[in-house]
Amino acid sequence: MAMAIKSAALKRMNIEEFLTWDSGDDRRYELVNGWPVAQSAPSRNHGRMDVNVGAGLKTRLKASGRPCVVESGSVLRIDRRWTVRAPDLLVRCGPDRRTAETAILAVEILSPSNSASEMARKRDDYASVGIQQVLELDQDEARALLWRADPWPGRCHRARQYRCYPSHG
Repeated sequence: MAMAIKSAALKRMNIEEFLTWDSGDDRRYELVNGWPVAQSAPSRNHGRMDVNVGAGLKTRLKASGRPCVVESGSVLRIDRRWTVRAPDLLVRCGPDRRTAETAILAVEILSPSNSASEMARKRDDYASVGIQQVLELDQDEARALLWRADPWPGRCHRARQYRCYPSHG
């Protein structure tokens, strides 16, 4: 579960302060409305999914000839001052791969602690900066949700839900 850290020793910070901030631990953080929010430590399944999905996306993009890159561990400025998100994977496209800057897909690998409201806020944040699609992958179930940005800015709707079932054969 994401948890905002609000202690007397920590003040609200802007994006520039956050990007140079040393938390003093090994946790991953996002900045939400000026407050650092600790992310759950990734499980082994989460790490495997990150690597495999990233490799699969890279292979498909290269085969399609699209000038896009897959990034892991990138931060994304949501607004000019107070919010930074860190999707598990981010696909950026541009005139060529070296100048790929436009984020078009964010991939979130869900942990058991992710709440529905937390994910809804993230989807809306991604849509607000022009990300067209958000892919949510459940690390404990064979389930994927694809969200697409609505025609009006800043909102997402569920485009497809996929479930995989073991074959018996």
